[in-house]
Amino acid sequence: MWQVNILNQANTKFVQCSVRGRSHEKHDLPCQDKTFALFSEETAYIALADGAGSRELPDIGAEAVTRELSRDFTANFDRYFSDDIASVRQKLIERLSDIILRLSSDYGREPGCFASTLLIAAAKGNRFIHLHIGDGLICAMQNGKMRTVSLPENGESSSATYFTTSQNLEVHMRIGRFTAENCGGLVLMSDGASDCLYNDEKFEISPAIGRIMTLLETESAEDVSQWLRDDFENVVKPATTDDCSIAMLRILSDTENEYWWEYAFPGSSESRRRRLIKKYYTILVNISGRETCRSLARRFCLRPKYMKKSLDYLVGQGLIDFDGMYYQAKQTDDYDDTDYYDDSDDSVELEDTGSLDS
Repeated sequence: MWQVNILNQANTKFVQCSVRGRSHEKHDLPCQDKTFALFSEETAYIALADGAGSRELPDIGAEAVTRELSRDFTANFDRYFSDDIASVRQKLIERLSDIILRLSSDYGREPGCFASTLLIAAAKGNRFIHLHIGDGLICAMQNGKMRTVSLPENGESSSATYFTTSQNLEVHMRIGRFTAENCGGLVLMSDGASDCLYNDEKFEISPAIGRIMTLLETESAEDVSQWLRDDFENVVKPATTDDCSIAMLRILSDTENEYWWEYAFPGSSESRRRRLIKKYYTILVNISGRETCRSLARRFCLRPKYMKKSLDYLVGQGLIDFDGMYYQAKQTDDYDDTDYYDDSDDSVELEDTGSLDS
């Protein structure tokens, strides 16, 4: 079961989607990942929450915190960006507590029943704020390249993490703020998605994420959402039993907002243009490592001469590299912490997870 939400606003595009994991399908449980996007008060907001599978109503908690915090971030962005980070964190902890305790009262359940992780990104002009509780991944596009912004925080084991109902949120709520003229957007991923799209040994983001963000320069959020859904169903979902979700915020400059794909296929009908774009997108997201034209032709069941024509077009557009023999995806630089900084103090060691109801 898919949840797909799309929002377009001026030079801002949002794509969010969640897919129910194979484990939840087997036991007929709902998808516990929730995403939300909002554009208000000149502020773009995206959020993602992964409900704690061991709790009773985690999907309800995840949906509530992603939606209800949206108004706080869009209405108070300037304050959250400029105020002392400790006071901002305390206000957000209190707001989270209010949401969880209200759910507890409404449903007659303990607060811990609504536990989830939480990832938020908000942007206003060239200023950005991100918030992170628990696992999952936040990354940003800078100068066309993807960089990690906030990494997962796990407990004593890789399967343990921190939630919106955990104690010591003043330690585990990580907040970062930065200013950047060349930031093209942010991406949030749940742990189910990041397990497939992020290499935590090499600290590498899958090149597919950068390619999707690049396509959002030119293609509608509706089209990209459909292609993304196909990839999640066919590639990401089979690789994990967990729910998988992603939320993407793409911020376009005036030059990026020109639809160069349209000019690339002059005289083509709309249906043919869409077929061509789908073909190039499929090639982009499926190139792994360094590959020859012949090996790619075998994979896509095409004659080498037709495969070469498509690859040469992508090279000409600057979307892939070619060294005379091998084609490969554009390489992503490692994260540089001089570009994005986190105001929080992450030097505190992990503690055992507690809950509001403990």
